[in-house]
Amino acid sequence: MKELSVRERQVLRMISESKSMREIAEELCISRSTADTHRANLMHKLGCENLNKLLRFAISEGLINLEDRQ
Repeated sequence: MKELSVRERQVLRMISESKSMREIAEELCISRSTADTHRANLMHKLGCENLNKLLRFAISEGLINLEDRQ
């Protein structure tokens, strides 16, 4: 697995919190296009063709922890 950037990890965490790409962009003070690019880079680096697979992979690899969610 390729190394994820800090920003990619932030975006992945926010996706796992069910935030929309618009909400992610606003919270991180980036454009929607940049947020979409981070998501695309995550999916490419992790070999996932959709968000469900991205989230499953992230959970299985310990990149996100659902137990911390309320």
